[in-house]
Amino acid sequence: MVNWQSASEEELKQFQVISSFLSHRGSLIQYLFHPEKPNLNASPDKIISKAVGLCTSDKVLLRVALQLWCEYGQISIAELFCLDAEVFLRVLKAIESLGPKPCNSFQKLVAIK
Repeated sequence: MVNWQSASEEELKQFQVISSFLSHRGSLIQYLFHPEKPNLNASPDKIISKAVGLCTSDKVLLRVALQLWCEYGQISIAELFCLDAEVFLRVLKAIESLGPKPCNSFQKLVAIK
């Protein structure tokens, strides 16, 4: 559970969007974010490298979250297809909820390698 007193509206919105598709995996939220300030728990590189033991779908979700938080996840559309249908739809709805503003993040999110 996060308790961010200093978070901006944009940070809270991004966190809410990310939480919407990670809600079934609360441990991933704790893995990603500092509980008291709107920061990641570690650098994106460290988060990804420490995720080695996670299942493929959790690694994909982490990378989607990193992409939306700091434009770092470098995820391809093809990788999203490893998610089960319900989680895949949550991710799409989360991206859609960001509205027209996330062009840079979304373009990078859907970049095909």
